[in-house]
Amino acid sequence: MLQLPRRISLASVQPSQSQVSISVPNFGASWLSVAYKTLPGNTPKTNSNFLAIWESTVIPWPIPPLAKQPVIGDTQDGSVTFSNLTIQSKAYIVGYAVGPDITDICSTAVIYVGGQTGGPSDQFSTSIGIVSVLSDTVVVQYTCCPGYQPQAAKNWVGIWQGNTVPYYAGNPLYQQAVTSTSTQGAVVMNGLTLAISTQYTLAYFVGPDVTDAAAILTFTTGGP
Repeated sequence: MLQLPRRISLASVQPSQSQVSISVPNFGASWLSVAYKTLPGNTPKTNSNFLAIWESTVIPWPIPPLAKQPVIGDTQDGSVTFSNLTIQSKAYIVGYAVGPDITDICSTAVIYVGGQTGGPSDQFSTSIGIVSVLSDTVVVQYTCCPGYQPQAAKNWVGIWQGNTVPYYAGNPLYQQAVTSTSTQGAVVMNGLTLAISTQYTLAYFVGPDVTDAAAILTFTTGGP
């Protein structure tokens, strides 16, 4: 008789997620200040993190930015100031990259200059969520920046046992490439052996390296 995988329910406590996020608290005629918050354990300077700005409300991926600014510190949170800009009465979008490439951008913020107004969608962070958990399978939902190409950028998802950060956790228990070209989708991780009443960490990566982490989610499997 065929035996289906035994379902493991999530714990009563909701999964906990960390994301990269940015905001633009101040700007002037020739400068713009960006506050950033990255993942626990990230060292932005060492990992070649940077910010870029375009005159747009969404990132025009093939078009070079107006300016790029490297993150000069290794603390996971901080701020960066663009200078020598010419800010006009238009909309601008700033992107934060967790690696050296434009395709490593995983968080954005839009600013409106000259009386334009924005809304909740003006700040965006790449995110993941859990669709379902079985004893041998986890289905992960992801959402990336508008117009982004996960497959071309070599995005992937990894899972580790315990509450950890991918930078120092060693090889994952399992990893799965994102094969979709859609900015939203699901990744199925088969062939797992998940223990009951155990904590696990999922991470979404916007590039091929472990330093390209954009979102981390921890969850605990249910008991007997």
